[in-house]
Amino acid sequence: MKTTFLENVIGYKFKNKNNLKLALNHRSISYYYNNERMEFLGDSLITFIIGEALLINFPEFREGFLSKVRADLVQSKTLAKLSNELKLGKYINFGLKKIKLQNNESILADTMEALIGAIYLDGGVNPTKKVVLSLFRNRLKKIKSSNFIKDPKTKLQEYLQYRQIKLPIYEIIYILNGKNEQNFLVKCCVEKYITTGIGYNRRNAEQKSANSLLKILNE
Repeated sequence: MKTTFLENVIGYKFKNKNNLKLALNHRSISYYYNNERMEFLGDSLITFIIGEALLINFPEFREGFLSKVRADLVQSKTLAKLSNELKLGKYINFGLKKIKLQNNESILADTMEALIGAIYLDGGVNPTKKVVLSLFRNRLKKIKSSNFIKDPKTKLQEYLQYRQIKLPIYEIIYILNGKNEQNFLVKCCVEKYITTGIGYNRRNAEQKSANSLLKILNE
């Protein structure tokens, strides 16, 4: 299948088409002439480029939260979604063995990484950064949405890790059973400090107890 359309979609024209061809070769094609080495390189490049982008664009985020966001962005599920958005599956070359691509997250993610590795080998750092940041642009914009806003438990954990204090212990004290609902009473313990929280489920109660403890520590 011609790859010109793919090059147009990603915004990069390969000088050496063999780099692109190799990036699209599944290991079933050949023991040696496949994309696994490019995949290895691409994985490192994506992690680095996204890490740098987060560091530059979100100076208010601490290391723990940056790591969490980066892990979410570069995980196989996200890379597989990017592959589907690029319709990358249509271009992957397989051997004689029939391989179903539908829902095959691993192959799609690996090929995405190999493609980035191929761009780097073909054009260097700057074109690679340009392509990666373009592919992740919308996801980077959504970082401050509700999916990434730090909840009290996350804030408390980061606060304690930064100060090298042992992480909190959460414990259910009791569950109040009403006619139509349950209420959980949970305590949060950090060193000599203990706070409680009541919520409609365990997680909600833990968040409230963590928020109370954060207020004490910040005072």
